[in-house]
Amino acid sequence: MRGKIREIWQRFKVFWTRHVFSSFRSTVLSVYIPLIIAFILVTGIISYTLAVRQVEESTRSEAANLVHQTRLYTDSRFQAILEQMTALADDPVILQLLSKQASEITPQDYLAVQSHVDTIRLYNSSIIDTVYIDLNHGNFRFYRGDDDYADLLHKYELYQNTMTSEDEEQPEILWKVVGVPQNGGGQESGMQTVDVLRRIGRHDSEKKGILVFRLREEFFSSMMDRPLLSGRGYLAMVGPEGSSNTVSSVPQNMRPDAQTLKAIYDSETTDGYIEFKNTDGEWMVAVYDTLATNGWKLAAVFRRDALLDKVVYIKYTTFAAILILMILAVFVTNQLSSRIMRPLSDLVERMKKMRHGAITAPSVKSLPARVITDRPPNEVEILGHGVDDLMGHVRDLMAQVKKDQEMQRELELAVVQMQVHPHFLYNTLFAIKGLCDMGMNEEASKMIMALANFFRIGLSHGREIIPVSQEVDHARNYLYIQEMRYGDVFAYHFSIAPDIGDYSIIKLTLQPLVENAIYHGVKEKRGKGNIAVTGWMEDGMLHFTVEDDGMGMTEERLTELRRGLAESRLGKKHVGFGVFSVFERLRLHYGEEAGLEITSEQGKGTCVHVMLPAQKLGETEHA
Repeated sequence: MRGKIREIWQRFKVFWTRHVFSSFRSTVLSVYIPLIIAFILVTGIISYTLAVRQVEESTRSEAANLVHQTRLYTDSRFQAILEQMTALADDPVILQLLSKQASEITPQDYLAVQSHVDTIRLYNSSIIDTVYIDLNHGNFRFYRGDDDYADLLHKYELYQNTMTSEDEEQPEILWKVVGVPQNGGGQESGMQTVDVLRRIGRHDSEKKGILVFRLREEFFSSMMDRPLLSGRGYLAMVGPEGSSNTVSSVPQNMRPDAQTLKAIYDSETTDGYIEFKNTDGEWMVAVYDTLATNGWKLAAVFRRDALLDKVVYIKYTTFAAILILMILAVFVTNQLSSRIMRPLSDLVERMKKMRHGAITAPSVKSLPARVITDRPPNEVEILGHGVDDLMGHVRDLMAQVKKDQEMQRELELAVVQMQVHPHFLYNTLFAIKGLCDMGMNEEASKMIMALANFFRIGLSHGREIIPVSQEVDHARNYLYIQEMRYGDVFAYHFSIAPDIGDYSIIKLTLQPLVENAIYHGVKEKRGKGNIAVTGWMEDGMLHFTVEDDGMGMTEERLTELRRGLAESRLGKKHVGFGVFSVFERLRLHYGEEAGLEITSEQGKGTCVHVMLPAQKLGETEHA
C-alpha cells in the first residue's frame, strides 16, 4: 500500500513539474492566479465581516443613544411629577382634611384642594391627565381629570386598599402600567399609560390616604412613536412583573413576552442589550437603559435582521467586486505573462548563444549611447542593457587583468634585474677584494655571506611571497653590504616586532626603500646619516617604516611624488622605479587595502610607511 501511494506521489510530482513549473508562464497561470484569487476572496470576506460587525455596533450604538436621550427626558418629567405629588401631599389643606371627620368637611375645603390641583394640571397639562385624592377610606374624595369617573373609581379603590395597608414593606410611591378605557365604555382601547400612586400619612397611622396621578397616554405615544430603524423598531417602558408600556400600533409578534420583559427588568446592569425570539421564532434585540426615578427599563426593541438590512448593499457590492476582481486578475495575469515572456524568450535565446560562443559584446567604453525616448525602458529592456553592460565590463576586466599580469611580469623581471645589477655586483666584489688585500679576511667572509644570503633570499626558488623574517634579513644583508662599502657614511638599526616574523610579505618590499634611503637620503648628507627600519602589527594590518635623516625633499617634489603614486596605475609615471615597483606590486597583490605613504621635510629626512593586510604565509599561498 505504501509503495502504491509513493508511486502515485512521484507521478504527481512529475506531472506538476512538467506541466506547472515547466515555464514562467505556466507557473504564473497555475500558481499565482489561484493565490491572487484566494487573496481577493479572503480579503473580500474579511472586509464584509468587519463591515457587518461595524454596522451592527453602529446600529446598536444609535439605538442606545436614542434610549439614553429619551431616558434623560423621561427622568426629568417624572421627577417633576414626584415633586408635584410631594407638594400636594404636604399641602396644609390636605393635612387638615386628613384629621377631619366627614361631617366636618366643608365646600371651602373642596375649593381649596381644587385650586391647588388645577394649578398642578395647568402647568403639567402635557403629562398629567387625572388627579385622584382619597382620604381616610372615602371620608374625602376628590377627582379631577378627563377620564370617566365611574369607570376609574373601581381601580382607584384597589389602589386605596393597596396603599393604605399596614405592610411596612409597601413603598410610599408606586408606579403602575394601566390600559386606557375607550370613550363611553368600560373596555380598554389597547393604549396604555401609567398611574403614579403616593401614600399620604404614615402606613401605621389610622389617618392616611392616597394620591394618584394618571399620566397622559399622549405623552407616552409621542415619546415612543419615534421612528426607529426606518420603522422596524419601537420604544417600550418595562416595569416590574413583566408589565410594559408601548404604543398600540406595535404588532403583537414584535412584542416581548412576559418572561423576556421580566429578564430585561431584572437585569443587573443599568444599560445594555438582550436578544430573544418573538412568537414567530425571529430573533429580536432590546437595547435598554434604566430610569433613575422608578428603576424601570426604557428599551428600544427591533428585529435583529434590521441590523443586516443596512449591509445588504455591502454584501452584494462586495461579492460583485470580488467576482470582477477575479476575472480581471485572470485576464490581466494572462496578458502580462504573454507580454513579459516574449522579450524574455528573446533574451534567453541571446544568453544561450553567448553561453556557447565567445564574448563578443563591446567594451563599456565603446558601447553606443542609449537612445533616449519619452517612454522609460521596461524591466526586460533594462535586463538586456544590463547583459550588454555586463559583457562589456567582463571584456574590460579581462583586458585589465591581462594588462596587470603583463605589468606584474615586467615588475618581477625588473626587480630580478635590479638585484643582479652589474654595478652593484661589481662594486660589492671590488669591496670584498679590498678587504682581502688589507688582510681583513673575517670582514670579507661576512660580506661574502651577506651577499650570498642577499641573492638567496632574492631568488627564493621563484616564490613571490616570503616570510617577514626573510624580507627583514634581505634588507639587513643589503644594508650590511652597503655599510661595508661606504664606511662611516651611515648607520642603521632594525626594530621589528618579534610576533610578525611568520606573517607573509611580497618579496623585495623593504630593500628598494632602503636603497632609496641610502642614495637619495643619507649619501647626499654631510656627516654620518642614520637609517631606521621599523615593523609592527596593528588592527589586523602590518606596518613598516623606512626612515632616514638625510636631505629630505621639497614640498613641490613631495607633492609630485604623491601624485605620481596616485596616477601610476593610469600609465603615468612621476616616481622612481623603486618606490613605483613596491607600490604597484602591493596593489596588484593586496588590492586597495595595501598602501604606501611618504612624508618628508627638506633638510630633516624622509619616512616611507608601508601598510598591508596581516596574513599568515599558508593563508596567502592558499588565497
